[in-house]
Amino acid sequence: MQIEANNPELKSWVHVSPDTDFPIQNIPFGVAIPPGKTPRVCTIIGDKVVDLLETYDLGLFDGVGVQRSVFYNRYINDLMALGKEKTREIRQRISELLRVDDPHQAELHSGRILVPVSQCKLLM
Repeated sequence: MQIEANNPELKSWVHVSPDTDFPIQNIPFGVAIPPGKTPRVCTIIGDKVVDLLETYDLGLFDGVGVQRSVFYNRYINDLMALGKEKTREIRQRISELLRVDDPHQAELHSGRILVPVSQCKLLM
């Protein structure tokens, strides 16, 4: 089943190399430790970690119906336990936030939600 987040026409405001494994259409979940922070659930776009806990704290997941503890976590188990429908909804929101035409203006918070992969410790 194709969801809008996988649309090959999507473009992101985040610069992404054409040969990356992590374009806007591929939103994987994992756990990372950004500099000076605790482990948290994140995703990657290009060579940037997207800190989903910071994204949540900025109110950018409002309306998705997910608890903060899902992202403030050393493991993705609680996120995966929400089920496929909810994780698709979360991926959809992340996709919306990363799009060139983002109505939520996540780009204004890029310094808070994006961290170079090279500065993070990837746990999973």
